[in-house]
Amino acid sequence: MFSQLEPLIDFNENNYNRYFIGKRLVYRKKRFEVEFGELFLYSGINRSFDLRFSTPFMPLFIKDLNTSEFEISDNYNSIIFSSFEFNLSNELKFFNEIIVDDIQIDDTGRDDKLGLKLGFDFANNNNYSLLYEYTNIGKSTYLHSGKFTSYHFYERPIGYKYGPDAISHDFLLKINYDQNIFFNLGFTHLKKGSTNILQNDYDRYQTAMKNDKIVSKFFHFGITTLFRNFILNISCSNFPSVNQELSGYIEENPKVGLVIDLNYFK
Repeated sequence: MFSQLEPLIDFNENNYNRYFIGKRLVYRKKRFEVEFGELFLYSGINRSFDLRFSTPFMPLFIKDLNTSEFEISDNYNSIIFSSFEFNLSNELKFFNEIIVDDIQIDDTGRDDKLGLKLGFDFANNNNYSLLYEYTNIGKSTYLHSGKFTSYHFYERPIGYKYGPDAISHDFLLKINYDQNIFFNLGFTHLKKGSTNILQNDYDRYQTAMKNDKIVSKFFHFGITTLFRNFILNISCSNFPSVNQELSGYIEENPKVGLVIDLNYFK
């Protein structure tokens, strides 16, 4: 996967082009699937796409390892990841994912940049399904000291939707009334720290590092119906409709609102 992210301009009016690359290797058997891969984000003043990074056999994290994060020219940020899925039966699946942004081998005083997700997905003969996910993203994961090399796109995180410094438990229950009507019940318990995905790139997003976390509880109850070429979803929810990582502030007691979505498909 190769893509160009939105260009960004620093205070000296230098235009930084940003590029994002993803690679993965997948091994599948009847009951399980293992995946290894890496993500790579780099930037530079009016920089063009570097064909050297496009070869599928070149491990890009080596470029990041050979460039110190304290160097001015360190505009390379790599993440390696692995995931595993195991189908215990036709109804029950377990999964996990690990990301490694940075590990401190020596005692540098800096945090390791890690992320973990694990959970299960249970589906009962198309009558109902239950999904549970536990996610733990480190305080500095996705962040980088280079110029516009933290993992964000149009001020939204790339990766976990609430960005770094977050721990969450997510539940989603889906009940099939018939082939055209579904009931959805979701709940998220989120502990979010003060770290913001944009704080290394914009002074206005810098916050004081605190050890305490804001605890938020999000829920929604909705009905989804299919008719002709339309999907209608009506739900009562206090989930943030726009990613609140934009401001770095998440309410402890967000307000409940009515959400109506209508989508057309062919």
